[in-house]
Amino acid sequence: MKKRKYKTKKQKRRIFITKGLLMSIGLVVVINYSIIGLQKIYDYLFTWDFAVAEVNSIRIEKPVEEYKYNDQIPVKVIKAEIIKQAKTYGNDEQFMLELAFCESGYNNLAENKKSSAEGVYQFLYGTFRETESGRNHISRFDYKKNIQEAMIAIKRGEKWRWRECVNKLK
Repeated sequence: MKKRKYKTKKQKRRIFITKGLLMSIGLVVVINYSIIGLQKIYDYLFTWDFAVAEVNSIRIEKPVEEYKYNDQIPVKVIKAEIIKQAKTYGNDEQFMLELAFCESGYNNLAENKKSSAEGVYQFLYGTFRETESGRNHISRFDYKKNIQEAMIAIKRGEKWRWRECVNKLK
């Protein structure tokens, strides 16, 4: 006699409905179809903002959200990018977060009314044109490139470019 995967029909129905719901919202779910597994998936989906979460044999992949050129990027995304790049370039994460907050309040579309400064780290037009991203005609509103170029500049010892905020942070 074959063993059934499900103890009851109700359990089978609940798993089928939940699986269909998860798949219909664009998630790729590979699980062992257990109620405990589904509860863990639910907990990860609605309590964490990770692109991929793993628990034992459960793997959840949420589609990574892509942002367009002029989109307002959520603060948590900008902070996560700053932390990620600070680790990559060996900069102090806390200092880089505080500098970005002082310069733009984590607003990737911030513009200074008194100068040509734009973006998360408020690069001036001429200053950004000197960077690799600027030479490749990438916009200062591209939050990842703006953060990357700030990380490179700070790593090279160019804190003076942000002297007002650096002085406030001391």
